[in-house]
Amino acid sequence: MTARTAKKAEAKDFAKAGVEQIEAAVKSGQENAEKAFKAGKENVDKAYQAGADALSENVDKFYAAAKEQYAKVWPTMAPKIDEVADWNKGNLDALFAASEIAKKGAESMAEELAAFNQAAMADAAAAAKDLLAVKSYPELVQKQTESVRSAFDRMVAESTKISEMSASLANEVSEPLQARWAKVNEAFRPAA
Repeated sequence: MTARTAKKAEAKDFAKAGVEQIEAAVKSGQENAEKAFKAGKENVDKAYQAGADALSENVDKFYAAAKEQYAKVWPTMAPKIDEVADWNKGNLDALFAASEIAKKGAESMAEELAAFNQAAMADAAAAAKDLLAVKSYPELVQKQTESVRSAFDRMVAESTKISEMSASLANEVSEPLQARWAKVNEAFRPAA
């Protein structure tokens, strides 16, 4: 084996080791991102549910106390507290429905972004592997240009998709609130 052949073999071994390290880092990064996403989702779900439960409980306590006080001070008004409580419960239900839609939409967008990031990391590893195999400077420039162009195109497509998801989510979130507003507006409209 000549010195030149030995150096080529050594360079190939070095490149192969580099590619293996890149692939291992990408895999590790993807696994860590997935774990963090799952943990974050669980925390958000728990916090959301705890907040919704606490708010509902406090509203119920407030109206029970108000009804008790009105029964003592203004007995004829006490039955109206139930009507007010029902109206406000409907408002809260609409708010909870809208926030549940928003939470699920945010989860969908986060999942989409996580998938995009994982694909981008895999693509970057593949591009690095591809660059290690180049044999000339013009080939290196060509591959880098293709890689950058491809990454830019994917980023623009993903940005468009997230923008469309955001607009759709805004419409979906507003539906329960608009429906409740229409009901309230109808109920309190002056008689013609």
